[in-house]
Amino acid sequence: MDERPVKAQDLLKDDEDYKTIKGVRVRKGTIAATIKNIAKLESANSEQRAAILDAIKENAPALVALDVHRYFECRNKEVERILVKAAMSLNDSKSI
Repeated sequence: MDERPVKAQDLLKDDEDYKTIKGVRVRKGTIAATIKNIAKLESANSEQRAAILDAIKENAPALVALDVHRYFECRNKEVERILVKAAMSLNDSKSI
């Protein structure tokens, strides 16, 4: 096992926009976009909130493929439920 720390450039080269991890296409910027959307939830009206939650749901499988849910718990419980649901769904699809 390689004991060197992993850096962002080790995972995605400068000219790459995405990588397929655990069968899920993960775009560069997925984590940052999700964090920004979670922050936007705090001041969003109901229409904005629905669109933001849809964007988070869209990114959830990628976050699960990156194992974010294994190491971080979201303080926003609604988002945490989205990640848990995505993790269960991804795990179910792997057992088929």
